[in-house]
This record gives sequence, C-alpha cells and structure tokens, in this order.
Amino acid sequence: MQMALAGVTVVRTSRISCGRDSTMHTTASRLAGAAWRRSRYSGKQGNCVELAPADGAAADHVAVRNSRFPDEPALLLTRSDLAAFLSEVKAGRFDDLLEGA
Repeated sequence: MQMALAGVTVVRTSRISCGRDSTMHTTASRLAGAAWRRSRYSGKQGNCVELAPADGAAADHVAVRNSRFPDEPALLLTRSDLAAFLSEVKAGRFDDLLEGA
C-alpha cells in the first residue's frame, strides 16, 4: 500500500548538494499508509533509514525517515534528488565521514 498525500502541505527547509531547493518534510500522520522499506543489510537495532514512495500530490517524491523515530517528521526528496544523492554515496563522496567509525 502506498501513502496518499493529496493535499499535503510540505515546507521547504534547505538546499541539498545538487543545488536545487527541493528538500522538504511532512508530518508522520500524513504518512500513515506508507509502505516503508529498509535495506536488507539493516540490523535489528532499529537504527535504519527507511524509504517509501509517495503518490497523489507528491508522486515525484520519496519519503525518508529514521526507523527509531517513526512518529517524527520525514523528509520528502524528489526522485531525481534521491538518485543524485545515492550516486554520490556510491562514488565514495562521503567516505571521509566514516573515519574513526
């Protein structure tokens, strides 16, 4: 089941690395019907990033949340911005953040 986001009011919050003003968030209550997914590599500690496709008014977005806090707001990223971010992760652009981890 996908979430219905018709009439959702989203708030622009910041710019992401690709330079477009498209990062948004919404409340958890508006995501009640979301079909959340997480990586098959996620552990059972509850420290996962979960993603869910959006539909309705936000069909070109993917919701992103912290599984430890499912009732907190979730980010809404456009599919193209999420693809750009994942490409940067795969290219190792953030590996320096793992030093000492």
